[in-house]
Amino acid sequence: MLIEQGLVAVNGEAETRKRRKIVAGDEVTFEDITLLISD
Repeated sequence: MLIEQGLVAVNGEAETRKRRKIVAGDEVTFEDITLLISD
């Protein structure tokens, strides 16, 4: 999986956990795509 390989970052840090609570204000990045989570 992409997450297990460390290819996904949350707030600039590689995320390898399958579950993580994403909250408003978090930035999720994969390759050249960045999503800013809003409420």
